[in-house]
Amino acid sequence: MPIRVKCRSCSKVLAVKDTAAGKTLKCPECGEPIRVPRPKPPEEEYEEYDEYDDGEYDDEEYEAPQPRRRSPARKSSGSGGKKKSKKQPNRTPLIIGGAIGGVVIIGIILAVLMSGGGDAGNGGDTVDGSGAIAASNGADAADSTGAASAGNGSGSPAGSVDSTNAGSSAVGVAGSSVVAAPDAPFGWPLAADTSVLPWGETTKLTKPDAVMGMTYPNAPTAAVALGFGATKVGLQGSRSVNLATGEQIGSIDVVTTTAGSRTLSPDGTTVAFIHQESSEKHQVTVWSYTTGQKIRTIDVEQPGQKVSSLTLTSPDRLLTFSDQRIDGKPQRLLKLFDVSTGAELKRLAFENVLDLTHCTISPGGKYLAYLIDTSNLLIIDVGSLAVVAAAKFANSPIYRSSGVAFNSTGDRIACGFVKDSLTRIEVVDLATGKPSVGGEFIGDVGYSPITGAIYLGTSLEWIPGDTGWCVSGSCIVDAESGKAVWFIDSTAQNGSQRRRPAPDGLLVPAGSLIDRQLTLIPVPWSSIRSSIAAADNDTSSLLRKGSSVSLLVEVGALSHGDATQTATALKESLTKRLAADGLTVADGSAITVYAHYSEKAGHMAQNMLDRTQQVQTTNALIKLEWRGSGGTALRTLDITVNPSLVRVKEFSAAAYRDAVFEKAIKQIDSCSFPYYIPSSSDQKSLPGLTIF
Repeated sequence: MPIRVKCRSCSKVLAVKDTAAGKTLKCPECGEPIRVPRPKPPEEEYEEYDEYDDGEYDDEEYEAPQPRRRSPARKSSGSGGKKKSKKQPNRTPLIIGGAIGGVVIIGIILAVLMSGGGDAGNGGDTVDGSGAIAASNGADAADSTGAASAGNGSGSPAGSVDSTNAGSSAVGVAGSSVVAAPDAPFGWPLAADTSVLPWGETTKLTKPDAVMGMTYPNAPTAAVALGFGATKVGLQGSRSVNLATGEQIGSIDVVTTTAGSRTLSPDGTTVAFIHQESSEKHQVTVWSYTTGQKIRTIDVEQPGQKVSSLTLTSPDRLLTFSDQRIDGKPQRLLKLFDVSTGAELKRLAFENVLDLTHCTISPGGKYLAYLIDTSNLLIIDVGSLAVVAAAKFANSPIYRSSGVAFNSTGDRIACGFVKDSLTRIEVVDLATGKPSVGGEFIGDVGYSPITGAIYLGTSLEWIPGDTGWCVSGSCIVDAESGKAVWFIDSTAQNGSQRRRPAPDGLLVPAGSLIDRQLTLIPVPWSSIRSSIAAADNDTSSLLRKGSSVSLLVEVGALSHGDATQTATALKESLTKRLAADGLTVADGSAITVYAHYSEKAGHMAQNMLDRTQQVQTTNALIKLEWRGSGGTALRTLDITVNPSLVRVKEFSAAAYRDAVFEKAIKQIDSCSFPYYIPSSSDQKSLPGLTIF
């Protein structure tokens, strides 16, 4: 699992392989040395050890999460309480297959999700696992009565910019309402909130741009900011572009701020940064692409505190999110600021810590939608920060929420849920507030089966034009059929970076770290529609629901374990997975699903209780092929398992191997398999696949 580290010289934040922990590397941006910290796990855990090798850097930037303080050790209750009790080690230690455990992995993902409005790999967009929080977007926000709030979109003209103001203090607003889950639905219908910069039918990329930094609004508009590059004085060289027309909105030459997370306004005219310096993390600076100048710096928190995330709901309205504790209970505080004056206008507190992966803003900046849990969706009016509507879902507790997003016309909200390996999308219409199932498919696509990388971008977004949804930056779901119809994945190490659905494809950062460019990967919608229509009625197809397939499993080299038992477990798992798509296993079928499982030596893991002990871990690979007559490969899928991401309860090579194999079996359950393979080249297999 990558370790995130910031260069103290140029402030570039990097993802570094965990094998580099404790080593000194050279910053690829400025050449200065960077000491990679070694995460400090509990005493009972084990950490990885590996020799240094080149290529330690993953091509992505990241805002590192803040470490938590450990609670002080309790004193002994023995005589007089003067002696401190000695900590007894856990004789049944938890062993972790990497220098970082599951808690740190979750912390890394959440830190990315709360990182403003740039791409996940570059400290830019607020990439929540759901696609949203933060950037509310654009037009006039209304209060709970429907009256427009002055300055949100239409007020405070650009002429009010104060480029000399370096630190305007926010006006404090006493008290705040506290939001809790409602008992019943209310508040519907709500008026649609349309986009301030709508998409067209196609995407226009007229000039190649280096994508060292890439910032999208957290609203479904056609704006993007490209070209930010880190320097010792801040960020340099950025322009804002309308992707619907290819026209430049504006540019900024240099941002003389040690800037961290950033957010772009929905119309692409304004960008805001959280200050990166530890003494200034309570400050946000706002810049204008129209003038190329700084608008102002706003103290959004008290000195010593920091803002967790931010979003521009319009060029003149800023929302910030920060944590607080009231009577010992955690709360997430939401504040609304006037950019032109720096004044705090409203604030709202949530009784639990608001999960930023479950929030989104409507395309016109009027509403904040917050998916509290798997059963409750709140709609908050941005102008008044008042709860104006609530919807209910009939989900059991075994589901988990995976994202929420407004469509580009601002009249529907999509919410994602996952149970085991089933992903479901439910849609709430603002006219009724009643949820309906929009799509459902087998697969939990939050990671790449090719590289094993966890996707760090938005987990759920509408495709402009409401043709469907993009799940975790890779899975395209058709709105009409509700099926997963296409997958887009990358073999590159930076493949986990932020992607953006467009009307005609998926916008991805492609290329190496130095010459990476924004690229459109087409999605062949006309062929997909034709294949969907043929899938249920094509009796000549090689594979469709109700068909049978042959199953051939081979086991190659194993580091541990029994080949026969391994093959039996793979057959059982594959048979179950195929049955989920309505397929049965029978010899002599037109399609053969071929699976080859093999293992090889992984990294050396070190026992932290006894550093003289090391064991060899195991890497696993499952190669899957869907073969036609004559053994021709019609579809391939490789599933890799990194031992750094597994847990074991015994410090031994055999325990690592067993944990890796168990994870490989689980990944079979969560991968998306083809459910339609035509006999004619006129149709496409479903789901289709593009690798870049």
